[in-house]
Amino acid sequence: MTDYTTTPNLHLYKPNPGADVDTWGDHLNSNADTLDAALSPTGLFLPVVGGTLTGPLMVASPTSNTLIVNTTDGNTALVLENSAGANRMAVNILPSGGFTIFDYGAGGTATTALSSVKGLGTMPFLTGGALSNQALGAGGTLNGFISYSGSITGTKTAGAGSMFLIQTSSDTGAMGSGGLYGGMFNLNSGGAGMTGNRVALRASLNLGAGVTNKGLGTGNLHGSFWGYATASGNQGGTALTPGNTWGSLWGGILSASLTSGATFWTEVIGAEVDVGIASGASCAIVEGLKIALVDHDQAPGGTDYLLGFAAGAARCTAWSPKGISFGSTDGVWPFDTGATLVGTTQSNVTLPGIRPYTAANGIDLSAITFSATAFKSAGFQVDGAGRCAPLLTNAANDAAAASAGVPIGAMYRNANAVQVRLA
Repeated sequence: MTDYTTTPNLHLYKPNPGADVDTWGDHLNSNADTLDAALSPTGLFLPVVGGTLTGPLMVASPTSNTLIVNTTDGNTALVLENSAGANRMAVNILPSGGFTIFDYGAGGTATTALSSVKGLGTMPFLTGGALSNQALGAGGTLNGFISYSGSITGTKTAGAGSMFLIQTSSDTGAMGSGGLYGGMFNLNSGGAGMTGNRVALRASLNLGAGVTNKGLGTGNLHGSFWGYATASGNQGGTALTPGNTWGSLWGGILSASLTSGATFWTEVIGAEVDVGIASGASCAIVEGLKIALVDHDQAPGGTDYLLGFAAGAARCTAWSPKGISFGSTDGVWPFDTGATLVGTTQSNVTLPGIRPYTAANGIDLSAITFSATAFKSAGFQVDGAGRCAPLLTNAANDAAAASAGVPIGAMYRNANAVQVRLA
């Protein structure tokens, strides 16, 4: 029998009882040196603080998941797998300080980054609970803070798909006057060296050929942005009388303003709606801007309207140009010679209970005092008091109108009355 045995991992000496005479002290000292080397910052184990992991880290769990550290493309990658060699995901630690999540092959090799819906994209590290600063990368590129690139295939059998989802199951938080935003994008740009356009949020939808929704009887609604705001509870109001209502619900707010110091700009545009059917395309109906009543059952109110113009505060300078303009200084005339600038369109809906085309007033401007004309067109105008202005020839009768050159069938005025020359 030998004088000693050794441990299986660090090979520490274990003297046998009654043996290892005159050498056990040397073996004990050797054990101390082995342990000291193994537990040092450069040894086999990581210290509580500091140190560098150069080998695999295996963490066992009841579901056989493993957590290992590997190297991919020169960068350290953290690889997760939920079963032996299957469904692996890798977190690639980037030199820029961010990380990329991508698929990782069953054989331990990296596949194309972001090759499936599982890829979450490139994200910067969190520093103090906030996204760290991002600088332009090599070659003048800027990687997305949160990005996804790839293809979506297969069949979804239930619910609506969402590539990016923020959802609350309930909300009873006391957020104060600042409130809560489901998503917020703030770009603070400007300064020496800044070039290029800036857009805080852009949504683009591109539909290609091969869509077969019509055969399925569904999927005929598409858009780059849909916004819905609904409310199903009382906000503290007690009656529909002044001072007793509470709560305002917006489907959307668009605002553009120049603050002090923003001088010599070309334009400020609150909102622009663009629409067009290119050559080679076709569409049954083209509607540039549409306001539609949906699920509206409340009785009409005297101050309700579908399109209104107002100033947000009394300190705003009174608006003196046009309220509604046909034509724009930065665009060409959009209408054909046969167009009607303001008109009505008959509905092609044939459902029961459709209301007839009736209304009380066509145009009611009675609440406005006009200093010049209330209505004006080439050769005809009505002043603020409802009188035909002097653009019409003033004549006492048809004979006087004929002498003044008014043709048969044309209008002329007799003092404040409008007449048509018949002879």
